[in-house]
Amino acid sequence: MSEDWVVRYQSRLLQLERQSQHWAPAKSRVLVRENEAGEVAIHYRGQRLRFRELKAASTAPPSPILRRSLSPASNHPWRKGFSAKARALFSGAA
Repeated sequence: MSEDWVVRYQSRLLQLERQSQHWAPAKSRVLVRENEAGEVAIHYRGQRLRFRELKAASTAPPSPILRRSLSPASNHPWRKGFSAKARALFSGAA
């Protein structure tokens, strides 16, 4: 079971309903049973849990992330380099 209380069963998404405020079986294992008639039941620690089926997630591929260049502009101070005064300060000869 995922952190958002969703169980994936045979390419179906089953959303569990909360039983109480303090009881959280997230990241736990549950037992999914399906009978011959196709009825599905979910059990956790011997208790039957209520759930609802979610619509399938979209199968469209995620859109590509557009990235722009992160280099500084031509007039950025990094491109100017150290001045003679700054070099003297860092070299110790003031």
